[in-house]
Amino acid sequence: MAFQGSLAELHLPDIIQLISVSGKTGVFHLTSGALAGEIYLSDGKIVHAQLDDVSGEEAVYALAMWSQGDFRFDPGVSTELRTISKSNTNLLMEAARRLDEWRVLSKKIPSTDLVPEFVV
Repeated sequence: MAFQGSLAELHLPDIIQLISVSGKTGVFHLTSGALAGEIYLSDGKIVHAQLDDVSGEEAVYALAMWSQGDFRFDPGVSTELRTISKSNTNLLMEAARRLDEWRVLSKKIPSTDLVPEFVV
């Protein structure tokens, strides 16, 4: 039976911890607007992630930054791909660190649409 919800209500790191503690194997399908990604767990451990052409740890870090979108966990789905060797704890701690850095930087940047210019 699939487990699904909104990333606005449940943050991805919290959901991953919940599922991984139970030792489940399966895949998280994540969508946010036109973007879609996947995170695979094997016996509760994150073993592979994909977001467009980015895979592995960097895909986990990018997906963990999403605050809007939807998720669905399909148990029993596995993959032969093994692009991640770090523990879930280390992955989620690094994702939290990057999110904290982004929050600090985003307060100093007036708009992500601006392009800086060097004045000589």
